[in-house]
Amino acid sequence: ELFNYLTTSALNNYLKSQMPGLTAKVFRTYNASITLQKELEKTDPNLKLVEEKILSYNRCNREVAILCNHQRSLPKSFRDQMDRIDQEIEQSKLQLQLVKKHIIALKRGITPPPPQLLPNLTPKKKSTNLKPIIKKSKSDSDSNSNSDTNSDSN
Repeated sequence: ELFNYLTTSALNNYLKSQMPGLTAKVFRTYNASITLQKELEKTDPNLKLVEEKILSYNRCNREVAILCNHQRSLPKSFRDQMDRIDQEIEQSKLQLQLVKKHIIALKRGITPPPPQLLPNLTPKKKSTNLKPIIKKSKSDSDSNSNSDTNSDSN
């Protein structure tokens, strides 16, 4: 309950009375710097590769962030990005359902038209060609029907 009565300006006034120019922000920066220095002193001084040194520094920096309760703030466009990702997930689920239905039809020996891609679902990286997958599925279903025929004759 003590923090309910403490304001930033009251804290800064107190810190300035202890040392001119000292503010909560300066104190936090000092604390983080000292903590980082202590963490760096714990690292192996025999690291040779630049990559190892960077990794060691990043680990120390991460430890300081945890100890000082530093947290990244969300970017301004975060909500829009999440909405877009959610929409892409839903579209991908729909597309997956269409492809699964197509594969089931192929396994039953029906040759349906190729599944139509949803218009808003555009591949961003490597596009997957569905023809080899469909061919493999069809050949699997053909070999299964042949093995069923062979097992009947035995």
